Amino acid sequence: MRWIKWPTAMLLVAAVVITAVIWLGRSNQAAPGQTVQSGRAASGATTQTSEGGGVTVVVKWAGKDVGPVFKVTMDTHSVDLDGYDLTRLSTLRTDDGREALPLTWDAPKGGHHREGKLTFSANALDGKPLVGTDTKGLELIIYDVAGVAQRSFKWIP
Repeated sequence: MRWIKWPTAMLLVAAVVITAVIWLGRSNQAAPGQTVQSGRAASGATTQTSEGGGVTVVVKWAGKDVGPVFKVTMDTHSVDLDGYDLTRLSTLRTDDGREALPLTWDAPKGGHHREGKLTFSANALDGKPLVGTDTKGLELIIYDVAGVAQRSFKWIP
């Protein structure tokens, strides 16, 4: 009878450990469509992160001295990222509503991991400087990557 208790106890411990690992893994992931932001919206170099749809997007802006140029990294283990052209999926918006579209998305193909430079015009669509003395905030919006309708990254220049 004693030999039955030992395997039963081991199975119970294994079940508890497996359940804990699964539960902890799920609690650390963003739900589909959920955006998680990190970094600080302040002047200077800031890095922000958005997770959702199985894709992590990390954006770094080096500040107004560099202009509207962003380093974008996309990582996943489940989605082919080569089909996402950020020149068609991104907009840069100022705090007063002026917008600019990207000029270039310089990123080599990489399948599940892509990193590149997303560059916008120095002027908004209305011809005024995008990052000027009156600009109080910038928002980079990336649309429709891996089922996430909108990913928002904000900075204060």
